Amino acid sequence: VCPSWVAATATSTALAAERPARVTRFEVHVAFEAIRTLWNHYQAFCKVLSQGGCVRTMPRLLALFLLPVLASGLAGFAKKTSRKSGNAKDAAEEAPYADLRKWCAARGAELKGVRAARARPKLGVVDLVATKACKAGEVLATVPSDLALALADPTEGEADLAQCGANFYKFDYPKAFAEYAATLPAEGELGDHPLLWSDAEVEDCEWPPLAEAVAARKARVAEVSKETGLDEAMVAHGCALVASRAHELRLDAGDAEDAVEKGDELDESVDGAQRPTKSLRVLVPFLDVACWAPRPNVRIEVLDHDKDDSTFALTALSKIDKGDVLSMNYGGSPTTPDLLLNHGFVPPQRLDGSAAPDGRLLSRFPDHAFSDASSAADREVADDAEAPAPKRQAARLRLALKSVKTNKNHEVLFKAVRAQAAGVGPSASNRGQPLPPGTERSRVSATASFGSGTAGG
Repeated sequence: VCPSWVAATATSTALAAERPARVTRFEVHVAFEAIRTLWNHYQAFCKVLSQGGCVRTMPRLLALFLLPVLASGLAGFAKKTSRKSGNAKDAAEEAPYADLRKWCAARGAELKGVRAARARPKLGVVDLVATKACKAGEVLATVPSDLALALADPTEGEADLAQCGANFYKFDYPKAFAEYAATLPAEGELGDHPLLWSDAEVEDCEWPPLAEAVAARKARVAEVSKETGLDEAMVAHGCALVASRAHELRLDAGDAEDAVEKGDELDESVDGAQRPTKSLRVLVPFLDVACWAPRPNVRIEVLDHDKDDSTFALTALSKIDKGDVLSMNYGGSPTTPDLLLNHGFVPPQRLDGSAAPDGRLLSRFPDHAFSDASSAADREVADDAEAPAPKRQAARLRLALKSVKTNKNHEVLFKAVRAQAAGVGPSASNRGQPLPPGTERSRVSATASFGSGTAGG
């Protein structure tokens, strides 16, 4: 057995030296097989001892157990060495971003801790990658507020996405910030965004709340186009650009009474007093390259926000190693239809239907049915790189929502919804009645309020 074990360990050591930082299913399988093999060896050891052959077989047994331990130590050392040396994320920075870096650095930006590169070629996106290791709370990069593109006049009321999209062109940002505009998707390059799809392509998602939200946003784009005199396609492109890349700030809106009259939102200050705030969307060059993730490792903060020369800082939320892809959460717990509507993508993490926001969303539409209950066809289209972007994203959304109904994470929630629909929830008339087996009473009332979002209904 020893030679085969040594050969397998040598193979795993070689794999460890080249493997990426994240554990793959194959590595989990290899680890499981190693544990099972070790257990078989232990049983053989016990059998030999019970037969009284300890002295004769002791050297062989020592070799049997010491060699795997030694090989495992070498594998761990190789793993640490590979982490410290380069990895697959050391891709070169592309020309537009290299030019943008020089332009930002000449105006006071500090970008030495990050790099914009295609670290994940299979996804076809540009990622923001860490060029140094840092701890939680450390700043990786800073951009002066003078370089941020405000998409509305702070002295006026809030502007919606369509107005912000129109302002992107009204304020002549493509010319004034040409180096930054060169890194943004041009018109016709945002095919993943539902706002730029045809009505038939949106209907292909088979999710009515999304179709309604897209129709409302298209109508608003048409209104703003007439008001500003800008081409409707231009406003739509600006709206999609702002929805997918803008950072939202909360500003002091003045007196509370005026804010209530204007309908501005009220935030609590440190002392508990209510103070009015309003939203201002801004585009932050270079930092907006960071992609979305359910568990982000960075966030954008405003330093010295009370001063005119404030700074946007990219701050680490957890320990980050050199070469790690930097990711942000775009706010709250959005549903998958919300992510598609606003950002133009369906995350791979959502395809298994395990996301809690999607579970709560589907519980609000228990009677919704897709034309094809099977997920096999959707999986095939979602994985087809040659398929048109709208068709591929629609298939991914259907796959994610179908998987919610079969994912075990939501069994209790769906049981509670069915119980409430059957009239056995904790209402005044039936509070003492028993619930169906496996249904928690405390979860029945959870269906009363869910995460907000335009595409989530």
